[in-house]
Amino acid sequence: MKGGPTLTPTQEKYLLAIDKLSEDKHLVKNRQIADFLEVKPSSVTEIMDRLVNQNIVQRISYQGVFLTSSGKKQVALLKERRRILSTFLTSYLDISKTKSPEIIDELLQVQSPLFFEKLDCYTAQETIESHIQYGS
Repeated sequence: MKGGPTLTPTQEKYLLAIDKLSEDKHLVKNRQIADFLEVKPSSVTEIMDRLVNQNIVQRISYQGVFLTSSGKKQVALLKERRRILSTFLTSYLDISKTKSPEIIDELLQVQSPLFFEKLDCYTAQETIESHIQYGS
């Protein structure tokens, strides 16, 4: 579970928005991102400039942006880390699904791939052991 460039929480949020909005089509317009995230279009432009400079998104003038292969890898990594944290918080710490997103956002700031690898192994091992123990 290797990471790419270090992203801010805001950049991560924008990447996930682009991923969600691009499910139906390849290009996403800044206005769509602004509406989806409920932010000003100028804020979108500023973040997109940074993501373009990091080669995470590519911009086609007057048409929109799309995730590069590096951006797609970042989104996959973010989704995987969110899955691991969600499983741990809801299944092992009994934190409700309504409260866990805020905690997940905070924990995503941990940059150590080792942390996520160990947590993933722990939750997978616990799941296997509970299936064996209870015959599920």
